[in-house]
Amino acid sequence: MAPSDTVSLHDDSKGVSREPSDCLIFALDCARPHEQPWRLSLSGVDEVVIGRGPERSIQRLDGTLVVAIPDASVSSVHARLRRVGGEWVAEDAGSKNGTFVNGVQAERAHLGPRDILEIGTTFCLLRRGDGDLLAGDLEQRPAGTRTMCEPLARAFDLVGRVARSSVPVLILGETGTGKEMLARAVHQLSRRAGPFMAINCGGLPESLVASELFGVKKGAFSGADADRAGLVQEADRGTLFLDEIAELPEASQAVLLRVLQERELVPLGGTRAIPVDIRVIAATHEDLAEREAARRFRKDLYARLRGFSITLPPLRERIEDIGVLVADLLPRVAGARARDLVLNRTVARGLLSYDWPLNIRELEHALAAAVAIADDNEIAPAHLPEEMRAALAGGDALPAQRERERLLGLLHEHGGNVSAVARALGTSRTHVRRLAQRYQIELDAVRD
Repeated sequence: MAPSDTVSLHDDSKGVSREPSDCLIFALDCARPHEQPWRLSLSGVDEVVIGRGPERSIQRLDGTLVVAIPDASVSSVHARLRRVGGEWVAEDAGSKNGTFVNGVQAERAHLGPRDILEIGTTFCLLRRGDGDLLAGDLEQRPAGTRTMCEPLARAFDLVGRVARSSVPVLILGETGTGKEMLARAVHQLSRRAGPFMAINCGGLPESLVASELFGVKKGAFSGADADRAGLVQEADRGTLFLDEIAELPEASQAVLLRVLQERELVPLGGTRAIPVDIRVIAATHEDLAEREAARRFRKDLYARLRGFSITLPPLRERIEDIGVLVADLLPRVAGARARDLVLNRTVARGLLSYDWPLNIRELEHALAAAVAIADDNEIAPAHLPEEMRAALAGGDALPAQRERERLLGLLHEHGGNVSAVARALGTSRTHVRRLAQRYQIELDAVRD
């Protein structure tokens, strides 16, 4: 689910197929990082005029989109985006503080899907998307299902439908990609009356997994001096979240399968079955199909768990969601102080250009540490973790180097086919050629 994918959408009400249009995402506002970002469709638009206003406002006038943002560092008419031959060109409109692309002041610059446009303290990205998406629209969705990434939004729409059923959900993805956040969102959308109970199957000794999940009867073993309900029973009428399900011991896999099949459990040392009504959501960063094929995970349990499955992309593939996640995470790590916090512009550049090898979890820890260290309400580069400061110290060469490597990799993958690479990047053939020229990549040499 890379954010650059082109997805054909079908509108049943009209009976016609359509593709997402170019969209301008106001991805991160340094002065208001606690607010959700917003996205504007550029369908039918040839020019975007951006300037300062008392509040966010949008006007569509005969092919021109006029956008006002409440940013004191933005001029009344600050910048224009023009559609030129299928591409978008950013032009400074004589602003007082300048317009920046990838951290470099620019009078005029062609914009691609990997470029970061700075207007005042607002950071913008070009992506593909289906219509306008305003901050209020995002706020109505549970945290964990908010996204500016169109393919992921389509997947989350399916999750919302499945949530209202009893179908088990399997969430896959790298460590730290937000699997528990999504599981909690599914529980919230399900409106099940019982609680959300979570267990990390890889975080308990094998000898304790069965008793933690299924409970214990008094006298079942030495030290069992009282009856104790397990998480499965405590999740009755609610949701049981099994994180790192691939690490569940084989004996417990068999018992869990029986619980799912029979909707009842027998605690350790017990003789009487206890009925339970649970919705199971499982998650893992492992390749569960591969483990099942290697007979390291029960085939029948795997079939039970994957009623509906979704793979969460790594954060580096959904950078347009940095503002969404910052707005969701700041109240968690800063409490009421979140509304007063602002970001230094260099920090914002870092958030949008860093690779995030540990994904959303790393972003949350970075924000928590910065909030704890900052003496006032501005998060500055000095407040970031060491590895992020090191990346920022590399300047703009780091994003550029990554973009060059990505472009070169796609060119090799597609045998130098510029059209195929343009589709993979969600951009035009002209822009691919311009990128190749910028990074001194000989297209003929790649083809040869």
